[in-house]
Amino acid sequence: ACLCPRHRAILENLYRSEAKALRAWLARRVDHASVDDLAQEVFLRAARCPQLVQLHNPRGFLRRIARNLIIDRARWNERSRSVVPLLETIHASAPPEQEAG
Repeated sequence: ACLCPRHRAILENLYRSEAKALRAWLARRVDHASVDDLAQEVFLRAARCPQLVQLHNPRGFLRRIARNLIIDRARWNERSRSVVPLLETIHASAPPEQEAG
């Protein structure tokens, strides 16, 4: 979605002033490899939010979005895990076989 010039300026200022602090906040909560992707998603969601033009607490606003993304990611990870029962007759460990010399 395209941003009007006013929204774009607000988002750019928000990014300049808060991106570094947001990445540091995320780095304390998620694995290092996820920080940049999550930070980018936070700003994408912020860009789509009508509240962007009237923020009273920009840092809190971004952290709330980030917290929600972290929760969403954790829920998705929980749902995507599948539990496979261990069938002892099929999956039982066996000692390594020795070759006849």
